Amino acid sequence: MTWRDSLKEVAKGFRAMGRWMRRVIGGAVKMYGPTRVIYNLNYNPAHPQKRVALVYLSRFHDKYVQEVATNHPSTEQHLLMLHELLSLDYVVDIYQCMGDRPYNFPTVASYDIILGFGGYYVQLCRLNPAARKILFITENAPWVVREKFAQRMKYYKERHHREVYTICRDDFYTDEMFALSDVGIAMSGSFNIKGMKSTLSLIYQIPVNAIKNLPYEVGRKDMEWARRRFVWFGSRGLIHKGLDILIDAFRDLPDCQLDIYGAPHSEISCWTLPPNVTNHGSICVQSDEYVREVVGQHAFVISLSCSEGMQSGIATCMMSGLIPLVTPETGYDDCPHALFFDDWHLESVRDRIRLCSEMQPCRLFELETAVQKYAEEHYTADAYQCMFNKIMIMVDGSK
Repeated sequence: MTWRDSLKEVAKGFRAMGRWMRRVIGGAVKMYGPTRVIYNLNYNPAHPQKRVALVYLSRFHDKYVQEVATNHPSTEQHLLMLHELLSLDYVVDIYQCMGDRPYNFPTVASYDIILGFGGYYVQLCRLNPAARKILFITENAPWVVREKFAQRMKYYKERHHREVYTICRDDFYTDEMFALSDVGIAMSGSFNIKGMKSTLSLIYQIPVNAIKNLPYEVGRKDMEWARRRFVWFGSRGLIHKGLDILIDAFRDLPDCQLDIYGAPHSEISCWTLPPNVTNHGSICVQSDEYVREVVGQHAFVISLSCSEGMQSGIATCMMSGLIPLVTPETGYDDCPHALFFDDWHLESVRDRIRLCSEMQPCRLFELETAVQKYAEEHYTADAYQCMFNKIMIMVDGSK
C-alpha cells in the first residue's frame, strides 16, 4: 500500500466518523433541543388575543406530517390540539416537549396559558407564574409509575433470579410538573386519575385517538380457533408493560398462542420464547397484512401494563373488533366491554387467559361487535378533537 492509499484510508475513516457524529449529534439535538420553535401562529395585530405556549411535538416538516396516520397517535394529537387552539383565536407558540436544557426564551413571550409537559413546560411555568398552567398527561403520575415499576422489576427477579438492565422505560413526567400545574388533561382512565388527584384538584379526561385503519376487508373469522390466539401490540418498556409475565404465562398454556408486535429487539432478545409465543417485529396498521395477520387471526388484544395513560395500541386493535384483555392501569377501565385481569401475578394471569380462551364463540362475536362500535364512538380523531375543544372552553371561561 502506497502512502497515497494510506491517506485515502485515513480520510475514509474520518468521513465515516463524521457521518456517525452527525447522526449522534443530530439525534441529540432533535431529542433534547428546541429544533424548531414556532412563534406567533395566528397572530392578528388588529385585536387583542390570548397567547398559548403549546409544549408538545414541534416537528412539522412534510415527511413527518405525511406519516401522521401510520406513525404514533401523538402526532395526530398535536395537530388536532393546534387546530382547536387556532379556531379559538389564540396566538400559539410551539415548543418541543422533549427539551430540558436551559433555553433563552424570548422576553416578549408572556403567556396566558401554558399547555403541555416536559422540561420546557417546567421552565415556561417558572417564567410565567400568572399563566394558567395545563399539564397534558399521557401516562400515570410519576410517583405511581415509580412504585409499580419497582414492583414489576422485583417480581421479575423473584421469578428468574436475575436482573435485566436493558429493560428500561422513559420518564416523561416529574413530580414538579404536577406541582407547578393548575389543571390536568389526562389521556387515561378513571382508575389512574384517582392517583393524580392528590396533586391536581381539577383533571379533565380525554380519550386516546387510535391509528385509523384503512377499509380492508376482514371477513368473518373462525372464532372457535381465534379465541385461543392473543396479540400483544405495543412498544418498548416490556417489563413495565408486563410482557415478561405474559410470556411466562403462555409457557404454561401450550394450546394458546401469543403474537407480539412492536417489541424492540434489544428488549425481547432478553428472553427465550416458548414455541407458542412469536415475535413478529413491527407492522403497518394501514395494510392488508395487519388485517390478515393481526385482526383476522386473533380474538383478543392483551396487555398487563402496570401503569399507562391509555395504551394506544389497544384502541387501534379495538377499532377492528379485537377484544381487550387488560389491567385497569392500561387506561381502559371506563370501557364497558373490556375484560380485565384481577391480578398481575403469574398464576392469576394464566387462569384468566385460560378462561378467556374457553369463552363461547357466540359470546365473543357479541363482544367483538360491541368493542368495535365503542371504539368508533370514543377513540377517533373527531372524538379527541371535540373533547379537547370543550376542555379548553371550560378551562378558559372567557371563551
